[in-house]
Amino acid sequence: MELAASTKFREIVHRFKDVNGIGPAESLHWQDNGDVYSNGIFVDNFHDYQD
Repeated sequence: MELAASTKFREIVHRFKDVNGIGPAESLHWQDNGDVYSNGIFVDNFHDYQD
C-alpha cells in the first residue's frame, strides 16, 4: 500500500509540475500550508491542485 501511495503521489507531482511549467528535474519546496515554491518563487498551493 505504501509503495502504491508513493507512486500515485509522484504521478501527481509530475502533473503538478507540467501544469505549472516546471521541468521534471527542478526541485520543489513545500510549505506546511501547501504552498509550493520553485527557485524561491511561489508556484501554487498544492491543496488547490486536483489530479
